[in-house]
Amino acid sequence: MAPAGAPILRRMFRIFLALTLTAPVVVAAGATWERVGIGDCQGEPFAGSPGEEPYEDMCASTTLGRTARCFTQVCNPYCEYLDTPTPECRGGTEEAHLYTCRPASGG
Repeated sequence: MAPAGAPILRRMFRIFLALTLTAPVVVAAGATWERVGIGDCQGEPFAGSPGEEPYEDMCASTTLGRTARCFTQVCNPYCEYLDTPTPECRGGTEEAHLYTCRPASGG
């Protein structure tokens, strides 16, 4: 005799498989962060990461042309990822290393 929750678990497993097998896959290969200077960029961050350089996996086909700003002159260096296109970065009061997500050479 199956446990009382077995039918629900089977149904959840089928839903999980259906979502997993039909979800679109975004391939980040061929994109990389390129440092473009020091300055600031206005915009709301959509993500962040610790460290002095942006995470490579945050640069993908969906974020090409977008901006990362990395604050390295603080006790705990970190980067913020912005939806702002890098050419539109103007003004601001912070000083950070600015990066843009670009297709890798040959990509």
